[in-house]
Amino acid sequence: AQGQPPQQPQQQGRGHGPVEYRKLLQRFRQFLADEEKFWIQLIVRIRRIFALDDAHSVLAELGISPDEPAPAADGGVANGGAPPRRNHFQFPSDADIAAAAPSLTPTTREHREGRMAILSKALVCLGDIERYKEQYNEAGGRPRAGHEDGPPAVGANGNQKGGRGKKGGSGGPPSAVQAPVMPRMRNYDKAQQCYQQARILLPQDGNPAHQMAILASYQKDVFGSLVHYYRALCVRNPYDTAAENLGTVLSKTLTQWKNRGSKREKDREKEQARGEGTPMAPRLRVEAFKEKLIVLHALWRISPEE
Repeated sequence: AQGQPPQQPQQQGRGHGPVEYRKLLQRFRQFLADEEKFWIQLIVRIRRIFALDDAHSVLAELGISPDEPAPAADGGVANGGAPPRRNHFQFPSDADIAAAAPSLTPTTREHREGRMAILSKALVCLGDIERYKEQYNEAGGRPRAGHEDGPPAVGANGNQKGGRGKKGGSGGPPSAVQAPVMPRMRNYDKAQQCYQQARILLPQDGNPAHQMAILASYQKDVFGSLVHYYRALCVRNPYDTAAENLGTVLSKTLTQWKNRGSKREKDREKEQARGEGTPMAPRLRVEAFKEKLIVLHALWRISPEE
């Protein structure tokens, strides 16, 4: 679950009608919700069993309670705490783990970094789940599942765009006027927070930065993707996939820049030098600078002959 999303639900109109599509999408989102619960419980147990107290603040930032009471061996209450939640995922009890491995607390720096790496990887997986949940959410004016932009997928009456309500109608009284649904951009803040906290836990690992580069690409932030891909590579444990993705970003930007040509930009610079033309807005100047910087890095990758 490191790059592209998993097999997405079959899109409406490709073998499924509107009703079947909604049911399939609902089942997929329920699967993601169950996976989210699993990873949260796993993260809490890793923190507790390996006594990774340094991760307390990281989990608190994500709203994950690191002090969830441990389940007792007999199914009762452990250490006088509140009754634990049901063990839906069949995790072994703490007593069984302690019997199999009497001392799980890391005793060396290498051991501790290894345990932190496990926890960081689990946070990345949780971030991926949060990313997929947002990608396949069509509520509140979001576009069609799996798409980053476009018109709202669901109409004001709650029906799928292009679908039909009862008896082929809109689902409401014929005379009712439905308020328009305002388009809404996707919000990947939860996934971003998981990746960011995973990077804080293990700054020498490039995997979290690679995932943040993917989020930047969703927002068409090429410069942000470039920065995160470099962060994924310029660490002690680089994430190798980032090298290929970085090359793709640079090559695509260079091709677009060549196709567009620099004549228009040169003409604008001459006009500004002569005091003619309309000054470029600060935001556009910043974007132009970012593009030039990306093109410069792309040029560094090709041979001098080219």
